[in-house]
Amino acid sequence: MAQHYLGFTDPDPADFGIPPLPHPPYPVPEPIEDPRPWLDPTFPCVANWVTTLNGAFIHGAFGRHFTFDPAALQPLLGRVPQVKRDVDAHMEKLIQAALGKEFGKAGGTSPTTILQKMVAAEQSALLFGTPQQKKQVGEKIGRDLVGMVNGMVDNVTSAVSNAVDFFLSHRSAQEMATEVAQTVIPAGRPGADAPENHGRRRQLWGMIREALRFNAPVPFLLRIANEDLVLAPGTARETSVAKGTIVFLGVCSAMLDEAKWEQAPEFRPDRPWVDADDLIFGTGWHDCFGKYIAQAQIVEMVRALLTLQNFRRAPGRLGKLEYGTFFPKQLAADFGPQPIQTALTAIMEIKQPYAFHVQALKFILSQAYQQVVDVLDRVGTVHFARFVFLENDTKLALMTSYDGSFDTYMKNYIEVAGDLFNLM
Repeated sequence: MAQHYLGFTDPDPADFGIPPLPHPPYPVPEPIEDPRPWLDPTFPCVANWVTTLNGAFIHGAFGRHFTFDPAALQPLLGRVPQVKRDVDAHMEKLIQAALGKEFGKAGGTSPTTILQKMVAAEQSALLFGTPQQKKQVGEKIGRDLVGMVNGMVDNVTSAVSNAVDFFLSHRSAQEMATEVAQTVIPAGRPGADAPENHGRRRQLWGMIREALRFNAPVPFLLRIANEDLVLAPGTARETSVAKGTIVFLGVCSAMLDEAKWEQAPEFRPDRPWVDADDLIFGTGWHDCFGKYIAQAQIVEMVRALLTLQNFRRAPGRLGKLEYGTFFPKQLAADFGPQPIQTALTAIMEIKQPYAFHVQALKFILSQAYQQVVDVLDRVGTVHFARFVFLENDTKLALMTSYDGSFDTYMKNYIEVAGDLFNLM
């Protein structure tokens, strides 16, 4: 049966004896029940609370060293007081709900979540302490939990994104990591806690850590010298640093230092590591508070991705790792059967008066020819595109063929070519 685009009938290939092309069964996303958290940053929900508090933390840590966009910063900082009140109220509800489970008592349940374990550890004070003690313990649990969320969500996301980006850029490394990932039993499955499975997890973590050596989750640190000091004394790099000087510590550079790492440019998953040299999570007094929880999360997330069938970078701009401030903003990937080319024809009626608007469209297309070529190169998923005027210049047809899913194609077009099509 003929397809219809904007009310105009497109010829059916079957009419000419051409069999229809097979279309991969792309999943249909479920509708979002409540879009407000996605559209309104002030809407009270955990995702917006974390974004606000983490943004305020980054500004507090780096605001004196970097210039932030005041148009975005001021509204964010203005939301902080209300977010703190919302988080405190939400945490109080969660704590009371956890207390109702009567951990440790006959007939009670065992704590399973991090919050429940925190409550179980402080159960006596929360149940029988003075009002002041209950308040202090509740605030302590809230600080620890919010601190873990703020310190882990973006950093874990950064670690996973950087590691996956490295594997997708180095086929042999991806194949090695995938081979190990396929042997790891996922958390919660029978055999997941067996010693041999922990050994496979450590092996996979070694590969992920080596990948992160090339692009650390935290690329640099800022410190202030508390006293006069000399860096690299006795070497050609000897540098005197005066007390009070802001020192920029290049973590990514240090992790590729050929004076420290043997064959630094090579991916060597069996590379011996010394804790003092691990700048990804720090060491000693600067050891990351959530180091071991983060490692477990990173390994499980990367394992789940690497074991997807034909896991690969998404075509076009979406498949390139992009950053917003310090953390990843976008990295799209595809999996499953390699997509085939798909044809798309859109026929649009030109506004009246026809002569004026046709002349304007032809001028735009003639002047923007090189821009259109550049746009299509940046989109990356388009193999062919052509504009044709139809029916005595009363309609304009766009005929294209593209790779991948329709959603990815449209997202690439909107992001890269949206301004051009708005003008048209």
